[in-house]
Amino acid sequence: MSTAPSTPQPDQPPPFDFLSVQDVEDAEDILFAHPPMRVVTVVCTCGEAYPCRDVRWARLVKQVAEAGR
Repeated sequence: MSTAPSTPQPDQPPPFDFLSVQDVEDAEDILFAHPPMRVVTVVCTCGEAYPCRDVRWARLVKQVAEAGR
């Protein structure tokens, strides 16, 4: 037997006094429209987010060297 409050039907009062039926419907709509998503973060072998300071510096040095050719 589940003890969690069920979603109120339009003709039923909400489970708590401070919630309206419209509040519950809006919450369901928001949760449907905002599902979780997977985010991948690239990490450098030094443990920092890629590109780390060393990689940014090395890229800058190479860019300046190539521009001077």
